[in-house]
Amino acid sequence: ALQPEDQYAAIIVFGAWQADGIRTIPSCYACEGVWEGLYRIWNPDTNTVSAPVEPFDIFMTRLPGTGEILKSVAHSAYPQNGGPAAYFPLANVVEYYADIYETEGQLIYFNPDNPYVENAEWVADGQAIAIRIGGTPTSQVDNPMGTKDNSAAYLLFRDGHQVNIHPDLGSILIGTPDGWIARNGLNGSAALVTLNANEVVATALGTHPEWEVAGTNFTLGTNAAPEPFPPAAPPERVTCPGFVDSRLWPNTFARITPGDSNNLRAEATTSSALIGKIPGGEAVAVLFGPVCGENMTWWQVEYLGQTGWTVEGQGSNYWMEPISDNFF
Repeated sequence: ALQPEDQYAAIIVFGAWQADGIRTIPSCYACEGVWEGLYRIWNPDTNTVSAPVEPFDIFMTRLPGTGEILKSVAHSAYPQNGGPAAYFPLANVVEYYADIYETEGQLIYFNPDNPYVENAEWVADGQAIAIRIGGTPTSQVDNPMGTKDNSAAYLLFRDGHQVNIHPDLGSILIGTPDGWIARNGLNGSAALVTLNANEVVATALGTHPEWEVAGTNFTLGTNAAPEPFPPAAPPERVTCPGFVDSRLWPNTFARITPGDSNNLRAEATTSSALIGKIPGGEAVAVLFGPVCGENMTWWQVEYLGQTGWTVEGQGSNYWMEPISDNFF
């Protein structure tokens, strides 16, 4: 039941099937598909299709019982991972929307230890969010911009407190009224997770290469109180004496500014042993810092498997820069 203006759509993307009909949006995956727009609502009983009426966004996760929305996005005012991505920068924050029609969300999560949000999902009937953080950057000869498999996961509750959970439990298949079902995409295992206060209990469900949800006998969020989460604290950057504001952040990728090479030293001082040079334009994994010294801002970095300390800049001159353009 395509409308005339949809005549060039190659396929139809289907959203949720709710009481008033099935959400649909025309798409053309040969031209990179659709990631946001307005759903039409198709009523199969009457075979009628509405005008474009409901926002659609592939980055949004809706809590059915309340209509609240989570969105994992790359926020330009917060430190970004800088790793390569196909079309979109890697997410670094989680936003909360009271409903899908809100145009601006409340920023509720940012991790100062690793600004790479892999996913955020509703769990425990909407009383909490499970957030999975991606691995940390590494620079090796065979992969100059890779990540180490040391991801982490957290539960964020509506009162703002967090609980650490095993990384495997942060890959959510579906939230349930008392927890969620987690799956491990690497080995195909799944677990039923129940949550009692802050106690997390995981029961193995078996191993299968594919897990899908065919249907549920509940509406997630039926008993959730639609209360917003507390706002996340903004990042606090360090300013070293003798240097303008730092632009880098631990656990991200950075680039040596084009031009001269940066020295790579064993310690954060010019009197330390010179262990290598990093050519201008090369990417490095930023591991730790900053350390202030000699009117300079030092960062521990890894470059092609070699770890050492190099300088972000001095005075008003930057010799390293964040990688914010993720469209490679």
